[in-house]
Amino acid sequence: MIKLLTSGWLLLVSLVALAGGPRAAEVARDFEHGNALLARREYAGAVRAYEQLRRRGVERAELHCNAGIARYRLGQLGWAWYHAEKALQLAPWDAQLVQNRNLVQQALLRRGLLPIPVSYQRARAADVAGQLGLFGLVGTGALLLAALSLAAPRRARLLQWSRYGLLTCAALLALGATMLLHRAPAVVVDARVAGRIGPGPAARQLFTLQEGETVRLQASYAEWVKVQRTNGEEGWVMSRGVASLQP
Repeated sequence: MIKLLTSGWLLLVSLVALAGGPRAAEVARDFEHGNALLARREYAGAVRAYEQLRRRGVERAELHCNAGIARYRLGQLGWAWYHAEKALQLAPWDAQLVQNRNLVQQALLRRGLLPIPVSYQRARAADVAGQLGLFGLVGTGALLLAALSLAAPRRARLLQWSRYGLLTCAALLALGATMLLHRAPAVVVDARVAGRIGPGPAARQLFTLQEGETVRLQASYAEWVKVQRTNGEEGWVMSRGVASLQP
């Protein structure tokens, strides 16, 4: 059974309270209103309540988790998968969120669909590695500049250590680059989305995206976006048929 998340919302309230108490109370009240609708099985109303919070800039794992539950109960598995992924993006090590995503994945599999889960733990670690690599390059550059003002013996020793530092930074940057391989920027949320050769309904159809499929966003034009599938196929789709997972 997919589980509701309410713990941690007090943290959100306390963070919002730094910007203003009245807004914090309003956010907490609206979240509880959505939870009450969800508990009464008024799933469409709960979705509207959670989406109103998102439009006001509220992004929390608890919010996406509960919105995903409401979408799941409505049979909107593409949106349920999106919210499950988004919740894990915000809280990668939460075992309960992993369990929820697995249940949505099983439901999609029963429909003959094949959603590809994203390893946000790996992506988060790669992000950190990339940042460390960049800071390391700056520090190594500073050492190289300092070496120019030293006597020859000390300069040689410092240059040797700088060489090791550059190699380490390069390895960290390479690891950070792998996050591009483990991050799915968008999820297909409609049952079927036509991929076309160009941005327009008259353009020739190349393929059909399935609900819950993960794609990469490449370009946009008016109400159309260009996407790339995991098999390398590229095409233009209506933007309302996909939901971005970018932070």
